[in-house]
Amino acid sequence: MWSGGPAVKIIGTVETDQLAGASVFIGAGEDPREWKQVIASIKGPVKAGVLSAVKAAHFKRATVWMIRLVVRHKNGKTQEARFRLTLG
Repeated sequence: MWSGGPAVKIIGTVETDQLAGASVFIGAGEDPREWKQVIASIKGPVKAGVLSAVKAAHFKRATVWMIRLVVRHKNGKTQEARFRLTLG
């Protein structure tokens, strides 16, 4: 997690009965072709808390970004949630 300078805090919830982990990615535009992983593994449950803080400089090349949360269950299944972020 970024600990200095301007940052965007990503707040959300990660919950499942058998959490294997979760990751947060960002991608430029409405339908990103590439995703940058900004946090590799959230190990425990989070309820309406900070999942990650991303250095503001990561968002400088576009005005629309997608934030993607991927949660992994111990049985191998994944669930994904996306949020559209508009800057400027």
